[in-house]
Amino acid sequence: MYLYQEKANKSKDVEYLGQFLTNVNKVLPEVKVNARLEQIVEQEAKDLAEQKIPHLLNKVIFNEFVGNPLDFHKSEFHEHTYDIHLVFAGKETYIYQLRSLDEKAKVEADPEPAHDTIFAYDLENFKVTSLEQGEGVIINPNIIHFAGFQVSDSNWIKKCVVKIDQRYAQLFGLA
Repeated sequence: MYLYQEKANKSKDVEYLGQFLTNVNKVLPEVKVNARLEQIVEQEAKDLAEQKIPHLLNKVIFNEFVGNPLDFHKSEFHEHTYDIHLVFAGKETYIYQLRSLDEKAKVEADPEPAHDTIFAYDLENFKVTSLEQGEGVIINPNIIHFAGFQVSDSNWIKKCVVKIDQRYAQLFGLA
């Protein structure tokens, strides 16, 4: 992913998994794409054609940004999506919570249902961790988290997030 991001000069972009694999083959023809990824793309296309899913679900998001100051006000979780965060440059701080969401918590669904994101506000008891260049984390569905926080002033972060719907998690080796 890092080689592709560098060679294709991806700074802020979203590619669905099939598009990403096609682009990797064009930009890095010497790289052999994992057969599991190709199986996910094939199964997802079949599911879309058979109307088992409303739209493409699995994607890769490339991003570069200056991290924000640590803030515990807003967090998020996904009901059906695994997030795989990979840091290419800089150091990024994450907040997360492993316990269940309190029934009284203030939540708000993302207005775009395809994002499978529910925002939660003013929760307590977050844990904090940081990832450095070359490190990553897998965040399972329903784990409350938020990323993009800086470790120091003017902390430039370059990363990607791979989003895999739980229906395809076993093919990806996540479940």
